[in-house]
Formats: sequence, structure tokens, C-alpha cells
Amino acid sequence: MKDGKLPGDDGETGSGQDLVVPLLNRCFMFADIIEKKQGKIDERFQDLYDKLLEIRNNLERLTMTQAWSLRETDLYSWQRKLDRIDDSRRDGNFFDAEGRPADLHAQR
Repeated sequence: MKDGKLPGDDGETGSGQDLVVPLLNRCFMFADIIEKKQGKIDERFQDLYDKLLEIRNNLERLTMTQAWSLRETDLYSWQRKLDRIDDSRRDGNFFDAEGRPADLHAQR
């Protein structure tokens, strides 16, 4: 990156810089947060994380063992659980019991 722009091989900055550079900076910000957290989930959201992890693991197991016979109705209970978790968000964010929003790491 040079002067806040991404030059090409020829040294010229192409179109789309206004779109790409902020996205790249956001990726760098997420990478810094992840590095600082070292993969640890905020304790306030550990229960939610465990629920989501359990759902993921069960769905993976279900697709591995019954992929040939899997029906939409088999997924209904899992979809309902995910809907309840999604409904607990406000303005796209999770909040703890004291009303504090999740940080960027816990959101992702």
C-alpha cells in the first residue's frame, strides 16, 4: 500500500480504490482483534458460542451419517434453534445480560 492506495504492477492505482482500501483496512482491523483475543471467546457470550458450536457439530454429524436420506423436515428443529438465537440480536448485535453489546470478535 502506498499513500493509502493499492498500486498495480505498473505502479498506477486503478479504479475501485474507494471500495477496496476500506475493506482491506477492515480486514486488518479484524486480524488485529483476532490476534489479541487468541481465539478466546468473551465469557459473557460463551454460552451462546457453545450452543452454536453444538448446532454446527450436530449438523455436520447429521450430513455425514444421513446425507443420502436427509429431508428438509429433518432440519426444522435446528432451524428453529438458529432462529431463536438470531431473534436474540438487536440491530444485528448480541447483548449480554447487562445490556452491553458484543465486541467485534464475539460478533463474528
